[in-house]
Amino acid sequence: MKRAKEHEDKFFNDRSKEAPNELADNTVALAFYNFSRSVFEGVELLKTPFHIEVSLAIDKAVKEHIYLNEKKIIDWHKNEDITGKINIELGDVIYDLHQKFDIATDWEKIDYLIGECLKIAILKYK
Repeated sequence: MKRAKEHEDKFFNDRSKEAPNELADNTVALAFYNFSRSVFEGVELLKTPFHIEVSLAIDKAVKEHIYLNEKKIIDWHKNEDITGKINIELGDVIYDLHQKFDIATDWEKIDYLIGECLKIAILKYK
């Protein structure tokens, strides 16, 4: 959790001038974007919308699972059913994006990204 907090501080307080317009009004997705860039490094990858799509997909998946009838589920982050569903969905979505952008699938990096972004989501959405 400490590491997630450090990333949160870096990503929220050190806003990049490189932030894409699609994320301008979504600080949580911007944190996911910056974290994705730190996990999946690659000059060629930076020329694609991969990181934007990853960050928006993570934000969308989290929101879809933590709200019910437009109300946030109390203590959603302590509910293993909810966090498990988020984790599975993110694995599927990020895998699909790897296929779409013809990136070699590295499950260790994918799992790391999901785990850390879930920690950021807990900090920002609990």
